[in-house]
Amino acid sequence: MLRTFKDRLRSTATSFRRDQSGAVAIIMALAAVPVIGLAGASLDYSRVSDVRTTYQDAADAAVLAAATSVGRSLTDRQDVARDVFRSMMPTHGHAVDQINLFEHELGYHVHASGTVDLTLMSVLGITEADIAVNSVAAAASAPLEISFVIDATRSMLSGSRWRTAYDSLDNMLQELDAAADDEGELFVTVGPMGDVVNIGNGRDGWVSGLEGSPGENLLTADEWNGCVMAREEPTGQSPYRLTDANPAEVPFLILDHRYEHGEHDQRWFSCGETIIGPSQDVAAVIRDVGQISAAGTGRFDQGLAWGWRTVSANWNGEWGIPGYPDNADERRKVVVFISDGNSTMEDYLFDGHSEWGWNNGGTEMFGNLVETCTQIKAQGIQLYMLFVEGNPHAESFMRECATSPAHFFDVTTNDAMVEAFGAMGSSLSEVRLVR
Repeated sequence: MLRTFKDRLRSTATSFRRDQSGAVAIIMALAAVPVIGLAGASLDYSRVSDVRTTYQDAADAAVLAAATSVGRSLTDRQDVARDVFRSMMPTHGHAVDQINLFEHELGYHVHASGTVDLTLMSVLGITEADIAVNSVAAAASAPLEISFVIDATRSMLSGSRWRTAYDSLDNMLQELDAAADDEGELFVTVGPMGDVVNIGNGRDGWVSGLEGSPGENLLTADEWNGCVMAREEPTGQSPYRLTDANPAEVPFLILDHRYEHGEHDQRWFSCGETIIGPSQDVAAVIRDVGQISAAGTGRFDQGLAWGWRTVSANWNGEWGIPGYPDNADERRKVVVFISDGNSTMEDYLFDGHSEWGWNNGGTEMFGNLVETCTQIKAQGIQLYMLFVEGNPHAESFMRECATSPAHFFDVTTNDAMVEAFGAMGSSLSEVRLVR
């Protein structure tokens, strides 16, 4: 039966509609572009997220390193931040555009930015993604009692010793002052170390040998210059032993230049500036440190003993500050000793035998220094020892004195002194991240 034209037309149209073999390929090709793009976006997003995390970790490390670089200029801190940041970056697949360090009201701020190469997203014409991260480090000193015992003898005038030591001390005091936010957080003392120690003539209640004490032809309080002799409390093992007994328990003998007291002729001793502090007014301490001048040859164990007494709980209330030194372990206690190790005291006050020659001392003198250090460390007081170039025989004793190997520094050069104070500042500061 012959089909009509209308039937043939309907059949042809139906066949054409059902034959989709070519259309499927076209549709699939067109659909593949957004499908691949979406899949690529997911993979590339994951990769960008990983790199962003790396950037943030690097920024955190960089700002912490900058904030704890005590004694460094802002330019030096920027270099530290950049070096730390770049050291943590992957080696390929990204580009760092900038790493900047800024001063911040809380401390320091790092801003870093860069780009990450994209792979699958490139089919959509997107070849890279931008990354920017920020990190702020807020630095604050832990509640701290810190005493600096600094060599103020004539040998420190050799070369750049004096300028290196005192400039670095000035920088660290300023850093500590800037980091101390809250009232009562920071107490600072600086003790110039010479032949004898000057405690100030207003502390006549700490001494014997003034008018009104047993004896004849004694100085009056007005005549006394504030200097005291080393208060030795000998034992069988330690004939020159120094302790932190407070003056109510064991008073100190004044320095009297007029004549000899006991075994020691006092007429040749040099007396330097008064102990500075203890004080919370760090700016005033910095100002007074600038007035220190060199005198004498130096008795190291006595200088260190006075640094100990300025933070020892046994001296609570003695320094005229209520609650100071703390005797309830609420503050960290630190003594920092800075010296070139040159001294002639072995000939005059110890066994009279300088094994290593003039101005280098001997084992009796340095052995008593170590004995004093041992007592300080037994109380949990941190002891930093900074050896300025000078007597090479002093170094091993100073190493033994330090709380740990990390607490000893050879600071022969200015850069080494800056590095030492930076390391000390890192351990004395509490630095937290604020994003």
